Amino acid sequence: MYATSVAFEQASRKQDGTAMDSLYVSYQSVDAREYPIISRLKEELFSGEQERFRWGLEVILQGMLQMQK
Repeated sequence: MYATSVAFEQASRKQDGTAMDSLYVSYQSVDAREYPIISRLKEELFSGEQERFRWGLEVILQGMLQMQK
């Protein structure tokens, strides 16, 4: 499901940048007191496609490995 969602995100960016543009604007204006983590990481959430994909897979795999213990 993770890989599919990333593929969908990338395809939608290429087809029509307006959806991602409006999402980006929304994240830029998030209330820092209500959503401190999103506010602090708002730039990183929209950067590094390949790095972010690898990071996501790593999180999933590490979580699976921890569940085995």
